Amino acid sequence: MYFSIAKAPIANRVVAASIPGMYLFSGDGVSVGEMLLRLAESAAAGALPVSAVDARVDVEASLWFLRAMHVFAKKREKEGGGDGELIDKLRQTARQMVQQFISEQGVGGMIMDHGGMLTAAPSPFGQQPNEVLRLNALWYSALDATAADLKAAGDRSGDHFDRLAGRFRRTFVKTFWCDAHCCICPPHTRQTDSHGELPEPDQLLLSILPASPLPRTKQRQMVQTLQERVLKGCETGIWMQHPTLGRVESIVHRAWLALSMVNCADNRAAAVPQARAVLAPLEPLLNSATGIAAFYRDGKPLCETDTVTTAEVMGAVGTMRSFLKS
Repeated sequence: MYFSIAKAPIANRVVAASIPGMYLFSGDGVSVGEMLLRLAESAAAGALPVSAVDARVDVEASLWFLRAMHVFAKKREKEGGGDGELIDKLRQTARQMVQQFISEQGVGGMIMDHGGMLTAAPSPFGQQPNEVLRLNALWYSALDATAADLKAAGDRSGDHFDRLAGRFRRTFVKTFWCDAHCCICPPHTRQTDSHGELPEPDQLLLSILPASPLPRTKQRQMVQTLQERVLKGCETGIWMQHPTLGRVESIVHRAWLALSMVNCADNRAAAVPQARAVLAPLEPLLNSATGIAAFYRDGKPLCETDTVTTAEVMGAVGTMRSFLKS
């Protein structure tokens, strides 16, 4: 595996966010199962701590864990991996986490509002406005996937989660969808007329997570908009506005764009060649001795090797290979 969970104090959000990509690339279900179990065992009061040496609650780590657990369970069950007992334990942890987010206390200062969305209340990490989109994309996927798991197991509480997911979908589209630009334009960006010039790339999560609050037609519009606006002139990633580095090329978002092009297509087989072309500049980076940085400019890395970015590129390459086999 790309790293070992035993190498504390790796942040739990890094571990959890990296697991799906590594698993989809390597197929090492045993190691991934062990990682997920250790993360689950570290969860207290329905949330993950920052790390093995920092007990503060990390909202984002908890949400990435829920994504990783659902990806793992679905793939292992499809493969017949014989991990029924482990998956049951992980799903129990997932249910407890989702219930904690729904509770009046919430998680890490964040609570679910009347529309089913997580509010950007104060937390140990001081969520910025641009993080609200990412957190809510992860939250909806966790809510919908957990509801499906419970209903499949004959647990009627899944109906309650399902209703909350429906409420979320209505609120999310009304709040975030921008008809003028055919993509997600978060409320905090709409203060200027040029707000659609450089779309928020985190919206690509809405087409790669296990569940999305956006209908497929809007996902296709969103992906088409991003293809047109954030790929031009990029050597490596796709354009995004970084809060401190300025306009940079983001690697992880290019990987997500390639996956989104296939995921939301009416004809997946027909979309694969174009998606592979978008992904192609990233594949050589996997063999780089220096690893993959999160951000580049003019083909040069602007920071050190990033674990999550590397894992997501691995996952995109592995998934694209599976598309070719299907």
